[in-house]
Amino acid sequence: MKKLFLLTMILIAIAMCLPATVRAMSINGIDTVGQGNWGIGGILDIVSGRDEEYTGGIKTYEGETLEMDSDVDVNRQMVKLVYGLFDGWDIYGMFGTSKFNANINWTDTVSGEDYYGNPYSESFTGNFEMNGDSGTVYGLGIKGKTETESGWIFGGDAQYLKQKNDYSGKFKVTDEFYPYEERISGDADFSEWHIALLAGKRMGSLVPYGGIKYSNVKTIINLNWNEYPEDDSETCNFGSKKNVGAVIGTDWNINDSWNLNLEGRFIDETAISIAANWKF
Repeated sequence: MKKLFLLTMILIAIAMCLPATVRAMSINGIDTVGQGNWGIGGILDIVSGRDEEYTGGIKTYEGETLEMDSDVDVNRQMVKLVYGLFDGWDIYGMFGTSKFNANINWTDTVSGEDYYGNPYSESFTGNFEMNGDSGTVYGLGIKGKTETESGWIFGGDAQYLKQKNDYSGKFKVTDEFYPYEERISGDADFSEWHIALLAGKRMGSLVPYGGIKYSNVKTIINLNWNEYPEDDSETCNFGSKKNVGAVIGTDWNINDSWNLNLEGRFIDETAISIAANWKF
C-alpha cells in the first residue's frame, strides 16, 4: 500500500511539472491491463499546433463578413487511471493541469453602396494574441482489443477530453492605415473527442501499432474588452479544420508491471506523446 501511494505521488508530481505543447488527445498504446487489474501512468503530449476554423459567435452587421483562423497550443500534464473491466476491455479517466497560447488572425470585410449608389468594399486585418493561465483538464475513455494466437492485435479507443482556462492578451488591428491595439481578457473552453481503429503486432517486449482516427475539436473563447468594459463581451467559436488522421506508435513492456509508450499522430494534427504506465 505504501508503494502504491508513493508511486501515485511521484507520477502526479511528474505530470504536473513536465512542460508540453499540446492540442490533442493521445491514445497511449493498443494493449489493455487485463480483467480486474488497475493501471496508473503519466502522459506528456507535444503538439506543434492544430488549426481551427471560425464557426461563428461575434456579432456582425449587414454587409459585413468576418473570417478567422485559429492556431492554438495547449500545455497539458495528466495522470491516467485505468481499470480492466474484462479481458481486452479497459475504462480510464485522466486529470491534470493545462495552459494555452492562441494566435487568431482575422479579416473583416465591409461591402455596400456609398451615398451616390456606387458599390464599395473595404477590408481590415488583425489578430488576437492570448496567453492562458493554469487551468484544469479531465477526460474519460474506453479501450478494447482482440488478439490472435500469432500475436496480431486489433482494437479501438474512444475518448473525451475537456479543459477550461482564463487568459489575458491583446487585440490588434494590423491594417497599414488604421493600426490599433487593445488589451483583452476572458476564458477559453476546449473540448475534444475521438474514435480510433488500431492494429498492432506483439514482437517480444515491443508492440508496434498503427491506425486511423476521427476526431472533433470545439473551442469557445469568451472575449472581454478591457479598455471599454461597458462594451458587450463577445464569443468566438472554433472547430476542427481536419477530422481524419493517422496514428503510429509502440509499447515497450519492460516487465509484467511497467510499460512505456511512444506515439505520433499526423494529418489532422502533428503530435508526439510519451507515457509511462504501471499495472497492478
